[in-house]
Amino acid sequence: MARRVPVSLFCALSVFGMCVADGIGSPSKCESDDAALTQQTKDELERFPLGSVSEEDISEVLRRGAVGVHIHDQQVYFTHTEGIMHNTLLLFHDLLTSVLDMSWQGLACDPIPNVSLAVRFSPPSKAEVESLTDSDDDETAAETAAEVARAWAQRRDKNGINRSLSSTVPTFCFSRSKKGSNCILVPGPHYGDLQSWSKYTAKWQIAGRHHKFNKRKSAAVWRGGCSHNCEYTRPRIELAMQSLDNPQELDIGFTTGCHKAPDWWKAQQPDKCSWVNDEVQGSLERLKKQRPVLRWQLCAWKYVLSLPEKFSGRWSADSADRAWGCGSALLVWHELTAYEEWYHTDVEPGRDFLYVHPDEQSHPGSEGVVSVVKALQDDPRRAEALAARAQNVSNTVLAADRIARYWRATLVRYAAVQGFHPTLPSEACTCTEGAKEERPQCSFCTGPRKWDTGGVLEEVDHQLGGLRG
Repeated sequence: MARRVPVSLFCALSVFGMCVADGIGSPSKCESDDAALTQQTKDELERFPLGSVSEEDISEVLRRGAVGVHIHDQQVYFTHTEGIMHNTLLLFHDLLTSVLDMSWQGLACDPIPNVSLAVRFSPPSKAEVESLTDSDDDETAAETAAEVARAWAQRRDKNGINRSLSSTVPTFCFSRSKKGSNCILVPGPHYGDLQSWSKYTAKWQIAGRHHKFNKRKSAAVWRGGCSHNCEYTRPRIELAMQSLDNPQELDIGFTTGCHKAPDWWKAQQPDKCSWVNDEVQGSLERLKKQRPVLRWQLCAWKYVLSLPEKFSGRWSADSADRAWGCGSALLVWHELTAYEEWYHTDVEPGRDFLYVHPDEQSHPGSEGVVSVVKALQDDPRRAEALAARAQNVSNTVLAADRIARYWRATLVRYAAVQGFHPTLPSEACTCTEGAKEERPQCSFCTGPRKWDTGGVLEEVDHQLGGLRG
């Protein structure tokens, strides 16, 4: 009979361990966080010799525009947050706090060593921009978006500083271009508190089960807004215009009044928006009558499109995460082949999702999105297999515990690269009780979580008849 090892000793022997009680009277066991990392991330972290990063190295990268993230005595602190949306910081704080304290999973984990990270945040998304104004007026929202974009550009070019981030110091990011990016990919703020994320994904799966796949609508669905920049919005508009001629294959609509945007675009960006002609404006007028779709209702379609966000190239968290969760087949816009996120090496095009192009004319040799949807309509077994694979990604790759273990392994590996004992900067900000009163820069702690993954749970419950669990 195997000898039981005391919990404290067993956990102390684990380098990347997490300890969890295996039931009353059973020995505890530690699972290796390291197994949650992608091979790509392991390889990138191994490029940095143990103890090679100095405090001066980190300070230099922070001066170039990164945000300081400090894990100190199992608390999360931020520095160098100028220009970063408060709501993003708040959600990132919630994410990392749930990584440090895994009691929501019934896990008692070894403490994470104190570390100071340089994190490259993407420019503000449309959701963040819209959170700056309570106005329902589209022109006001567009003007606000332009101001935010200008502020971001000024932050990056302030005093003529070169804002490119060092390849000799580990710098972390949430998305990156496949060409010329040196940062290490990690899960970003949009996941928020991981306990809420776990409930959120469970609700989407339940919502998906309310819609049998063979009973779903056989078009590809997308709903979203317009950007202040006509070039960023162009793929959405071109796709929407196709939907007017192909309603059996595409169900595309805007959640904001994009029919008002062309006049503003042409006035503010005449050199970039010459393609916005009368045909485009007329199509947008017709599309304004498209029926809105609430987020959980996307599970009523067999195919969900993911289009690029305007600034960062990140796969749209809204549409992609919905599709993974509710068992719709995911169709990803071709432009996103140039970008990657932390989990992309764990998913495979053709097996877990499909890349799609606007049309055959613009991309010779490739099938356009309408042709792809028609082929799936003619091959329901393949369509259902894609949808099942997408849901498997939600259950495994994007599961809350995997996100937490990924972050924990990254932090522990990074701690070994760090060649100094980090001290907490005096200006560091966290969200402990009374933080705002002690430090005005901590005002973000009291803001509403506009992307809170748990915020839709009651809505989904209500719409689906009081789901529980």
